[in-house]
Amino acid sequence: MKNILFILLALIFHSCSEEAGIIPDYVLSAEQKHNKFSSAIPPVLRVPTGSIIKVDTHEASDGQLHRNANIDDLKNIDFGPIHPLTGPVYVDEAEVGDILAVDLLDIELHDYGWQAIVPGFGFLSERFPDAKLTVHKINTLTRTATFNDKIQLELSPFPGVMGVAPDTDEMLSTIPPRANGGNMDDPNLTVGTTVYFPVFVKGALFSIGDAHAIQGLGEVCGTAIEAPMTITYRLRVIKNKPAIKEPQYE
Repeated sequence: MKNILFILLALIFHSCSEEAGIIPDYVLSAEQKHNKFSSAIPPVLRVPTGSIIKVDTHEASDGQLHRNANIDDLKNIDFGPIHPLTGPVYVDEAEVGDILAVDLLDIELHDYGWQAIVPGFGFLSERFPDAKLTVHKINTLTRTATFNDKIQLELSPFPGVMGVAPDTDEMLSTIPPRANGGNMDDPNLTVGTTVYFPVFVKGALFSIGDAHAIQGLGEVCGTAIEAPMTITYRLRVIKNKPAIKEPQYE
């Protein structure tokens, strides 16, 4: 009788866990990456519409500013790998003129993030010319980051960069936002949000990265708390609707 009860409890627990969790159809590692927007970048994955994808993402420096980083690492940073994006993902049904809906389902924090003043970069670069780096410990259970002994920051993670491929084989920088998406840095684009992108090339070629643990309405010093994360999202192709010219969200 005890064995039967144990089996029943195990089955109930498994069923509840599966219902509460999000089971991805596909998984991508942070090493399946690029840091440009272009129709010439080959996809790392091909999926049908409605697929759920779970991806790991590097933080904005692509590992150069790690949990043990110091000010010398910041001063010697190579800007070439900045903004690594996981992808691109080719969506089978996506055609030019369609809309790609991206449902942000889950964002998992990792155990650290960093914030920096980079000389010559950001709105306050003239006022604060010296390099400064703060590496924050992140508590993934309380979803807080340590700023100092007295201040804990409540985190609201989101991807800073999302986008589809533009209709060009030119390798475009990820830094300025464009009609295809890019470095939008909008803290509203967090879990529960759906972001809509115009499709410019067959397959859409969606990529995501540059995750932020917390950010205000912009990056005044040039960065948010830049952090590696695990992001789960759903891709849906919307057809036969009025075209959009740039990203929208709800």
